[in-house]
Amino acid sequence: MVLRGGVRQFHKQSLLFIASFFMLITGMSATHVAYANATDAQLTSPELGFSKSSIYRSQIDTLRYYSSDSDADPTFYVVSGNETDEGSQVTSEDVTPDEATSYKAWKISYSPSAAVKLLVYGGTKEADSEAVASVSLLDNPEISLNEYTAIRGGATLAVRGSIDQKPLKGLNIRAELVSREAEAKRIAEATVTVSEDQKLSAQLPLPNGLVGSYMVVLTAVYSGANVDSDEKIVELNTTKPIVSVATAREQVDAGERITINGTVEISAAPVENVVVSYGNRQENVAVGSSGLFTFTTPEALGQGTYTFSVTARDALGNTNESSPAFTTVVVRPPVVRSNVVPLEEVKIVPVTRLSNDFSIPVATSLVSTSNVRQGFGVSSAQSRGDVLGSEERNLDGVIDLNADEAAEGDTPLAPTSNGWSLFGVSWYWWAAGTMTIWVATAGTRWWLQRP
Repeated sequence: MVLRGGVRQFHKQSLLFIASFFMLITGMSATHVAYANATDAQLTSPELGFSKSSIYRSQIDTLRYYSSDSDADPTFYVVSGNETDEGSQVTSEDVTPDEATSYKAWKISYSPSAAVKLLVYGGTKEADSEAVASVSLLDNPEISLNEYTAIRGGATLAVRGSIDQKPLKGLNIRAELVSREAEAKRIAEATVTVSEDQKLSAQLPLPNGLVGSYMVVLTAVYSGANVDSDEKIVELNTTKPIVSVATAREQVDAGERITINGTVEISAAPVENVVVSYGNRQENVAVGSSGLFTFTTPEALGQGTYTFSVTARDALGNTNESSPAFTTVVVRPPVVRSNVVPLEEVKIVPVTRLSNDFSIPVATSLVSTSNVRQGFGVSSAQSRGDVLGSEERNLDGVIDLNADEAAEGDTPLAPTSNGWSLFGVSWYWWAAGTMTIWVATAGTRWWLQRP
């Protein structure tokens, strides 16, 4: 029983420990969240002083002064020198967002007419008291936009200008292209870059088909409000030239050069250049006054598939590609041609007489005309057929190709495609007949001589 009670007590203490640990973790998490929320509610300002060290004077209504002293009652003065004029005290308004924060904030409600300095004192200014904080109130920046003296085109419009002072942190300048209609329509917008030498630059994207007068506007924005602007008129024509590929063979043989013909329809300005691109190469092409152009590859291309694109650019910078955008040409492998004599040039010469000097059939390929004889070096004056490789004097009584038709019956022996024939019967029939007669004779003799 004692053992069982001890085990039960151990289980209770274990459960109590686990519950306590869980409550501790939960409490720590809740405390952390509450602290984080409280921290987020705190103003991210200095413990004592202005939220900024300098500001454009037209934006003074966005300036704030913070103090960690709940009983603080600061006074503000605007000065243009070292002496603080008692009559330059600036009115302010307590705008503390809520009581949860340990900071109090004041909003300055005065707009000076010049670039001056704003001083703050902890309370009523005494003769020998010193300001506890100050902020510079700068004149508004002045931006200027360069003039456009000529008609413009292309895919982008360059915007150039300048600013009269180093811009404060937080100043943004934007460039816009708007129409000049009664209800101005914004066509394009871009962010302006300010260089160290106070130059302004931007690139406005231009859509195709803009023709006429438009307005380029520069605007300086600080703390959400416009502090300065400038605008200029520009003449635009962004109509792109129309490029068409008229003819191009889809297939050529290896070793041939490829030719592409086409036309360029001039719209906004004269064509400046036409470029044909294929592979890793680009070739400039001359264009006639009528807009026609012809391009031929400088050298023959090897076997493969090649894609050609044609791009035209006019004097205003408007660029366009051909329609269709790509032209594909297939270069076929080279054709292998063997040195074969055409059949119409081959002449068959009949053999009319055969010499007794031959004991085996003569192949027909040994007989030729005078055309082939000349190829073997035999005199071309010889006009009758002969055996290739024989001289004229060695052919007498061997093969006479000039014998008349009556001489064909002088001999019963004649050559054929299967060998010799006698009286029109092929040699193998004569051999078969002779063998049959011999076998019959031998068999008869054996029959008669048996006992």
